[in-house]
Amino acid sequence: WERRLRTLIEQYQLEDVIEMPGFKPSHEVKAMLDDADVFLLPSVTGADGDMEGIPVALMEAMAVGIPVVSTLHSGIPELVEADKS
Repeated sequence: WERRLRTLIEQYQLEDVIEMPGFKPSHEVKAMLDDADVFLLPSVTGADGDMEGIPVALMEAMAVGIPVVSTLHSGIPELVEADKS
């Protein structure tokens, strides 16, 4: 999925406005969230059927008031309410 997302970012020439930072230590996360305009969290079922519950990263973004975009997958709809979160 990461490769596909990076390809789409390049295809639409969005490299200057979209970051995919990967893992960051907790002391860097707050600063990144403070600078963000929106938080995107794609989520898929793993090849082994494994799914996330409610992702902590999504909760962190919402806690600082950033609009979030995610999927109707696993436990995410319990946290993200369409057109409100």
